[in-house]
Parts: sequence; structure tokens; C-alpha cells
Amino acid sequence: MQPPILNLPPTTRWTIAALTVVWLLDVATNHMLTGLFAFRGIHDARSIVTMGSYGLVHADLAHLAMNLVGVAVLGKVLEPRIGGRRLLLLLLIGTAAGAAVHAAIDHGYLIGISAGVGALYGTALPAARNGRFGAFDRLIVLLAMLFVLVSLAGLLLPIMPGVAHAAHLGGFLAGLLLSHRLLP
Repeated sequence: MQPPILNLPPTTRWTIAALTVVWLLDVATNHMLTGLFAFRGIHDARSIVTMGSYGLVHADLAHLAMNLVGVAVLGKVLEPRIGGRRLLLLLLIGTAAGAAVHAAIDHGYLIGISAGVGALYGTALPAARNGRFGAFDRLIVLLAMLFVLVSLAGLLLPIMPGVAHAAHLGGFLAGLLLSHRLLP
């Protein structure tokens, strides 16, 4: 008997399931959860909560799917090495760092776990460049570089309006700064 195709670690699987369920509930409630969870800048005590909660809601199925692919690929290689709790903490730290950078640069609202995924890329990139993930090394380096280059281009050029490029880079930098502690 062969292992399942995706064979994902448990916290990664549960994270994907939770994000999918939240998206379905959000759609079913006519985006009521987006209204509650979206980050709209740092204004009051509620802003501290929404610096993390915005990662739970997504604009549409494509937005969700793109982030779920990142969580799956990076969770598969990171969770066995850092554990499920640290993986979730890294997603939260990246999401919050993304909100902070976004608030400093942009004033639009923020949704999606892309900044958290950016933190996973930032954490995994140095290890992948050193050959720590075997068959996944090249894929992680390629995806991480695309993530950063597209985010930089979007931040500096008038392309892909409405995408939180600053948040992506904030999450990536947070992960990069934590990488030496999580993957020595």
C-alpha cells in the first residue's frame, strides 16, 4: 500500500481544513466573517486581534487555494522539523508582522494568510538553499524567490492593485529573521 499523495503532517492538514471551513462559513454568511476579522489598520485594542484574525478569511476561492498550496508545501517540510505548535506560531507571527508593515505603508484593509505563508517561505529559504529538504529544495527556493520578486514588483510598480505586497514582504522578513532559531 502506497502513502497518500499529499501525506501532510497533522497540524498542516488541520490548518488547511480550518482555513477551508472558515472560507465556506464566510461565503455562507455573505462575508460576515470578513467584516469581523479583516485588518483595517492600527486604531484601537481590536486592531491587535485583527492583526492575526485577518489571516483566517480570504477574498475568493483562488486566493484561498493559492495560500493553501503554500501552507501544504511549506508545512510538509517545516512541521516535521519545527513541530506543529511552532508552525502555527510562525504563521501567526508572519501574519502580524505583515499587518504591521502593511499599516506603515498602505491604508487599505487586509485579508488572507499570505503574510503568514511568507513567513514560512522566509524560514524555509535558508535551509532549502543549504540542501536541508532534499527533493523539495529547488521548489522552495523557486517559490520563495517568486513570492519575494512578485511582492517587490507589486510594491514598487503599479501592478496587481489590491494585493497586499507590503504585508507579504513583512511576513517573509519575519520568517527570515526567525529561520536561524527555528532551523539551526
